[in-house]
Amino acid sequence: NIIVYGHFLQAYNCLAGLLEFGIPGSKIVLIEPFPYLMNIDRKRRHNISIFNDPDVYHAVTEHIAAQGIKVHSSYYFIDWNFDIEENIVTSVKFESRHKMLELNCQAIFFFYDKSISPKIYQLLNSAGIVFD
Repeated sequence: NIIVYGHFLQAYNCLAGLLEFGIPGSKIVLIEPFPYLMNIDRKRRHNISIFNDPDVYHAVTEHIAAQGIKVHSSYYFIDWNFDIEENIVTSVKFESRHKMLELNCQAIFFFYDKSISPKIYQLLNSAGIVFD
């Protein structure tokens, strides 16, 4: 499996690129994260569809399904298994509200918010380390 994780335009671009390079859709899995994030100020923010148009979103999801790409929605990334001898990631674990999902993988493309905990940020800042 080739896993694409994320809900941003880059994830959909990655799917298109994989298909264009001849990867069969049956070998690709799209994992969409939960539709909301917790901000630093602990307020819930809802992620609006990146296409900002329900008709476009439905057309894209129908095309993804027609290509044979498996889609799992509302999953958090949990962990991966790493083979030290081969120096590769062998499987990836995700969790939804009710299920665990572990997938073997040949590659993973990760398109999700980059974040850092406020505590780690304070520690880096107090140590004089620049964080960008």
